[in-house]
Amino acid sequence: MLPGDINLNGLAAEISDVIYFTNHFINPAAYPFDALQYANSDVNRDNIAATVADLVSLIRMLTGGSSPSPKTAGAARSASEVHSVTADDGLLIDYTSPVMVGGARLEVTLDHPAGVEDFSLLQSGMTMDVGIQDSIHATVLVYSWDNSAMPSGDQSLFEVRGVTRVTIDSVELADSEGNLMLLTASQAGDNLPVGYTLEQNYPNPFNPETMIDFTLPRTGKVNLSIYNVLGQNVATLVNEELPAGYHQVRWDGRDQSGHPVASGVYLYRLVTEAGSLSRRMVLLK
Repeated sequence: MLPGDINLNGLAAEISDVIYFTNHFINPAAYPFDALQYANSDVNRDNIAATVADLVSLIRMLTGGSSPSPKTAGAARSASEVHSVTADDGLLIDYTSPVMVGGARLEVTLDHPAGVEDFSLLQSGMTMDVGIQDSIHATVLVYSWDNSAMPSGDQSLFEVRGVTRVTIDSVELADSEGNLMLLTASQAGDNLPVGYTLEQNYPNPFNPETMIDFTLPRTGKVNLSIYNVLGQNVATLVNEELPAGYHQVRWDGRDQSGHPVASGVYLYRLVTEAGSLSRRMVLLK
């Protein structure tokens, strides 16, 4: 294992590694990862592979920044919020963060077909890559080649023209040091309390089981379910009222009938009375 050697040529933190990594985010079918690439993609050593925080850490290594020190998955991190806001000709995707943001990755569903040309980056000094699947599903990756970072506070990230609703299916934010951030997310008109958080599962990739952590600011009905990339429900892990506080749930990689599921990408979604949060995970056998 060599963290940062994404293209498996025996050398870590090259430009070609960054290019393959960003291509994998946008089009994982054309730029797949094998088990060693997933292991090498945990650049920030937080035991969560292939996140935008690892990309930020990889670029820091490439440009002469300090090498990442091991981090603990589930440790306290800065909390941020991502949400959509109605604009004159479409929708804005905004974020609120207490610290500067080094990178972002979102998977969104649009209510009308759109092309790459309909997406506009609203942060200077950053690069945005967009991948469109079946005209209404998009992956958006925002990062910097020179370690620039986006401001803290309330900021607009990008705009999508010609749509009236954007559903945020999953989102990752990293701070400027390459740490994965806690997050909340809401749609236009929804204000999800900052106390609702959904963490990245760990380990990730995983085989056969993984842990999912989330917090609730108050007692309420909660649903935590697993979905495949087609949006089909695979398993429901929680569907009950839970007390306020920190919660941890284990998924053993089995569907609702108790059968082991196939390797691949899955989404896990936390639904509460205030809204929903989703993240992506990888089962790799």
